[in-house]
Formats: sequence, structure tokens, C-alpha cells
Amino acid sequence: MIAWYGILYVSKCGEKPQLHDEIVPTPLSLQQCDGLLGQKFFSISNDGENIIVCCKGGNFTLYPDGKVEQIDSDHLLANISSGDGFSVGISDSGQLYSWGWRGETGQLGHGAHLKKVFKPLEINFKNTFTALQCGKAFTVALDETGRAYAWGEVSQAD
Repeated sequence: MIAWYGILYVSKCGEKPQLHDEIVPTPLSLQQCDGLLGQKFFSISNDGENIIVCCKGGNFTLYPDGKVEQIDSDHLLANISSGDGFSVGISDSGQLYSWGWRGETGQLGHGAHLKKVFKPLEINFKNTFTALQCGKAFTVALDETGRAYAWGEVSQAD
């Protein structure tokens, strides 16, 4: 969870995060995010294996072993969503970028022929986007006029 002031909180493994007396999430530990201390987070997602975070200092992948790696991108992503093995983000200027290793059904937005993208690659739209959500193998995005666009295995969107 991201608090309104931008600090990343996680609950202990197997516990349900709550803000009551019983269980209070604690800030992500030093061992897990040495490179992210003091960052203000904008968005967080999980691609099925790793946690993807967007923060003022850049975009990062947090691996299960605690390793933190900056995502090689020329654009700061203000919003992000992930499906099974892929992620899509919106830049602060409203452009869409995708990356991941699971693009078999076109969920990366570059056609089914491009199955792996190792750094965020701009999806070819002239629109300005404001929101997005990924499913297991599809993506849906809203542009500034409220028009919805979907790609990938959209039959899963039912």
C-alpha cells in the first residue's frame, strides 16, 4: 500500500494488511530497499514475480530476493499496471510505455510479433492517456477524452 504522503508500506508475509489495532503495515525494510529509502512513491504493481514501483527517483523493480534494480528508461512513469510477466506505464506527459517477457498475445501493445521488451518502449498512440489497467494477458487504457482502448487477449476482459 502507498500512504497518501507517498511512503511504501508492506505487511508481513501471510498477514492481511490493516490499519486497525491488530496489524499495522510497516515501512518496507532496509534490507529490501536500500536504494529506495526516502523516495516518494507514485504507483506500485506486481507482474506475478516482481514488484514494480514508480517514484520521484525513477522506476524500479524489486525482486523476491530483495535486489532493487532501476528500470532503464528515459521517461519517468507516473502510473503503472502489470499483468502476467509484463508491465505498462503512463509517462507524466500521458504517453504509454510497455515492457516484459510475456507478449505472446499482443499485451505489450506492439503486436504479437514482439514478445519480449527489456526496457520501456513507447506504444504507438498519438493520444494522451490518463489511466490504465492490465489483466493477465491484456491491457485497457483510457485517453483524456474518456475513450477506452484494449489490446492483448481481450477475451479475458469479460
